[in-house]
Formats: sequence, structure tokens, C-alpha cells
Amino acid sequence: MSVAGLDDDSITLLNQLNNQSKYDIQILAYCYYERKTVKEITEHLGVSNSTFFRKSILNNLIS
Repeated sequence: MSVAGLDDDSITLLNQLNNQSKYDIQILAYCYYERKTVKEITEHLGVSNSTFFRKSILNNLIS
């Protein structure tokens, strides 16, 4: 699987994350070179900027 901004070694490590959501790799690739706001991330993914998204998806990446 190829994701813009990430090399194969990074993707291998990301695939080992526990409780990974379908958005994790996309979010990390999108934010890899430059910090993004929650609004920018949700617009990029085409999902709503909701409390559920922040608690379930983003907090999992942070922890």
C-alpha cells in the first residue's frame, strides 16, 4: 500500500498500531510534513468535524 508522504518502513510501523481505525494512516500521511487543524483533517477525509471523530479517531492516534 502506498500513501503519499510516507515510505514503506513508516507504513509497516503504522500497520502495527493497536486499535487502528480506517483513517489513521490517511491522517498521519496528511499531517506528516505540516501540522493541520481538525477542520482541515476532516475536510480532507470527507467526514464531519464531530466530538465523536475527535474522541474516537484522533485521541486513539495521540495515545
